[in-house]
Parts: sequence; structure tokens; C-alpha cells
Amino acid sequence: MAKNEIVMENYFDALEKVKNKIIQTQNQVMTTANVERNILYWNIGKVIIEYSSWGNRFVETLSKDLRMIYPGVEGYSVRNLNYMKQFAGRIPSEEILHQWVQKLAGKQSKH
Repeated sequence: MAKNEIVMENYFDALEKVKNKIIQTQNQVMTTANVERNILYWNIGKVIIEYSSWGNRFVETLSKDLRMIYPGVEGYSVRNLNYMKQFAGRIPSEEILHQWVQKLAGKQSKH
């Protein structure tokens, strides 16, 4: 056997290791993205609650402006912004939010 010859059995072991690392990293990235998205939604909801005295017109205008500023991004409809407001209203503090998203992240990483 030549020095630079690839041993197929060893190659398939190496390929499997690389594939597993790719999958593991993809799962970690998705979990982190989901956690950060939930934190973002909670923060948006808090702002909506802060200015809720302006009424529904505020949420409608905010939705329109966000969709104009971020045309390729979904999730800023009036309905979704109201869900964010509800979400922020149900989780009273950022500390509790972080506990919740860490628990959620733990569940997601097990799948």
C-alpha cells in the first residue's frame, strides 16, 4: 500500500465524524437562533406594552413600518406583534425570560 493511499474503511470513519460535527453545529445554530428570536420577540412586546396607551393604531403603524424597513423578513404583521405583546405580558421579567428560553433550548437540543 502506498503512503498516500486512502484506506476506504478509515475514510468512511472520517467522513462520518465530519458529518456528525456538521449536524451537531447546525443543531446548535438553530437552537441559538430560536433562543435569540424569542428574546427579540419579548423585547418587541415590551416596547408595545410600554406604548400601549397609543392604542391599536400604534401596532398597525409599527407593523407597516417594520414591513417596509425589512421587506424580506416575515413576522411583523399586526397579529404577530400582538402575539409578541401577549408573550411579553406573560413573562414579567427578563430574568424569567432567560430561564424560560434556556429550558426551551435544552429541550430543543435533545431532539
